Amino acid sequence: MNAAARRQDQSVSKDADREYEMEKENELDELDSDFIDTEDENCIDGQELERQKKSKRKRKPENIHWAREKTKRNGMEGKDYLGYSRSKTGQILHNSETQCRSLGPACSSMKCLKYKKRHCNIITHEERLSIFKKFWTDMSWEQKQIDICSKFDGKERNQKEICEVS
Repeated sequence: MNAAARRQDQSVSKDADREYEMEKENELDELDSDFIDTEDENCIDGQELERQKKSKRKRKPENIHWAREKTKRNGMEGKDYLGYSRSKTGQILHNSETQCRSLGPACSSMKCLKYKKRHCNIITHEERLSIFKKFWTDMSWEQKQIDICSKFDGKERNQKEICEVS
């Protein structure tokens, strides 16, 4: 065997030794982490450990199909739904029918015609219909809340009402 072949064999064996040592270190690290986890579990009482295992759910509930969730979603989307009411005896009944949201007639009051800041007569029926559909079909509940809040400025009153006691 010549010198070059010996050096190559030695370098191959050194590489194999390094890989073997790295695998051993990884296995030791995994064993250490497993050992630490089992120590923590042993500190907990056996009953408590069983209770923790029992309380875990295997899957998340699918509340999309629940009647109460369907009712809530339909109400938020402006669709007709069967609501809930409470009887005189305290039972919860699923019987109050609510119609879907619909666009009412345009404002035609004398006050709206009198005041210039109210632009009820400027908005056409098509514009009103597009705003209505956008609000009730395209927006989520959070977007609806943000939209309504953005349209109003909160101002403090100059004078509080004084109630007279009679």
